[in-house]
Amino acid sequence: MAISLATLSSGQIFSIVVLLLCLYLGFKHIFRPQQPNNRQNGPAAGRAEQGGGAGESVSSKTLTPLQRFLSPNADKQCVCISTTAVTEGLDFTLRAEDLPVLRLLARHSRLHFVTQCNSLTVERQVTDMIERSGLFEEGLAKHRVLFCTKQQGKSGIIRHLEPALYADNDLETMIGLLPHLPLVLHVTKATLLPSSKAVVVSNLQEFFFRLLLSLLLSQLSPS
Repeated sequence: MAISLATLSSGQIFSIVVLLLCLYLGFKHIFRPQQPNNRQNGPAAGRAEQGGGAGESVSSKTLTPLQRFLSPNADKQCVCISTTAVTEGLDFTLRAEDLPVLRLLARHSRLHFVTQCNSLTVERQVTDMIERSGLFEEGLAKHRVLFCTKQQGKSGIIRHLEPALYADNDLETMIGLLPHLPLVLHVTKATLLPSSKAVVVSNLQEFFFRLLLSLLLSQLSPS
């Protein structure tokens, strides 16, 4: 059955493009020409094979963030999202533009939500919002929806989980976590911000769209 692009939302089109690109890169990696094997025989080679960790590390580093977080991967990455970074208002309304990315993260990573609040009512609001969004059905584990009452508790949770990707809109929390995390997204609409190592984006989809556009351009450019 043919599907018209006009009937698809921007989020659905984004998800389809990400999937096709990741499949392309996967096949390109599988069928690329094999490099000559220059490993030496003997004790040195035995020690290299026994370690194994270095080879796995190099292999994981060759994956793009799109492949690591949004595509099927045996080694699911830990991702932490501050709930306020993807919601609006006191009723925690999930932003529509973030939902396609969150669904892919729930499916292909170890996604965690962290909410700082002081009441069981807010906890129920957040849990109900996530359930209505369908993220539990996509693979988000309910025990990974976490709550804390203070900013220090929130930072402690993130430090303990050591996520490969963390997104928040609270600058104070991020400043304390930046030295300890490999990739931090500062989700904000502001244009004038203090200098930091965080990647500034208006929403999650913008971050992955930048990566997607950059990757497409690199694939189209002559080698």
